[in-house]
Amino acid sequence: MPHIRLQALLPELAGPVQQAADAAYALRKATDRAELDARRHAAKEASVAFVAAAASLLSPINNR
Repeated sequence: MPHIRLQALLPELAGPVQQAADAAYALRKATDRAELDARRHAAKEASVAFVAAAASLLSPINNR
Protein backbone atom coordinates (compact mmCIF):
# COMPACT_ATOMS: atom_id res chain seq x y z
CA MET A 1 0.00 0.00 0.00
CA PRO A 2 1.57 3.26 -1.08
CA HIS A 3 0.22 5.25 1.87
CA ILE A 4 1.94 2.86 4.30
CA ARG A 5 5.27 3.42 2.56
CA LEU A 6 4.79 7.16 2.63
CA GLN A 7 3.98 7.07 6.33
CA ALA A 8 7.22 5.19 6.96
CA LEU A 9 9.31 7.59 4.88
CA LEU A 10 7.69 10.78 6.17
CA PRO A 11 5.99 10.08 9.50
CA GLU A 12 5.01 13.75 9.77
CA LEU A 13 2.52 13.11 6.96
CA ALA A 14 0.90 10.07 8.57
CA GLY A 15 -2.32 11.91 9.43
CA PRO A 16 -2.93 13.56 6.06
CA VAL A 17 -1.90 10.40 4.20
CA GLN A 18 -4.30 8.23 6.21
CA GLN A 19 -7.15 10.72 5.80
CA ALA A 20 -6.65 10.86 2.03
CA ALA A 21 -6.50 7.08 1.76
CA ASP A 22 -9.57 6.63 3.95
CA ALA A 23 -11.51 9.15 1.89
CA ALA A 24 -10.54 7.41 -1.35
CA TYR A 25 -11.55 3.98 -0.03
CA ALA A 26 -14.83 5.44 1.26
CA LEU A 27 -15.89 6.11 -2.33
CA ARG A 28 -16.63 2.39 -2.64
CA LYS A 29 -19.23 2.58 0.12
CA ALA A 30 -21.47 5.15 -1.54
CA THR A 31 -25.02 3.88 -1.94
CA ASP A 32 -26.36 6.53 -4.31
CA ARG A 33 -25.27 9.38 -6.55
CA ALA A 34 -25.67 12.10 -3.92
CA GLU A 35 -23.57 10.17 -1.42
CA LEU A 36 -20.95 9.44 -4.08
CA ASP A 37 -20.75 13.14 -4.90
CA ALA A 38 -20.33 14.00 -1.22
CA ARG A 39 -17.64 11.36 -0.81
CA ARG A 40 -15.86 12.59 -3.94
CA HIS A 41 -15.83 16.09 -2.49
CA ALA A 42 -14.43 14.77 0.80
CA ALA A 43 -11.75 12.80 -1.06
CA LYS A 44 -10.73 15.87 -3.05
CA GLU A 45 -10.52 17.93 0.14
CA ALA A 46 -8.39 15.26 1.83
CA SER A 47 -6.13 15.10 -1.21
CA VAL A 48 -5.68 18.87 -1.23
CA ALA A 49 -4.89 18.82 2.49
CA PHE A 50 -2.30 16.07 1.95
CA VAL A 51 -0.63 17.94 -0.90
CA ALA A 52 -0.52 21.14 1.16
CA ALA A 53 1.01 19.31 4.12
CA ALA A 54 3.59 17.63 1.89
CA ALA A 55 4.46 20.90 0.16
CA SER A 56 4.93 22.62 3.49
CA LEU A 57 7.08 19.81 4.84
CA LEU A 58 9.19 19.44 1.71
CA SER A 59 9.61 23.11 0.81
CA PRO A 60 13.18 24.42 0.78
CA ILE A 61 12.26 27.05 3.37
CA ASN A 62 11.20 24.33 5.82
CA ASN A 63 14.49 22.46 5.34
CA ARG A 64 16.70 25.31 6.54
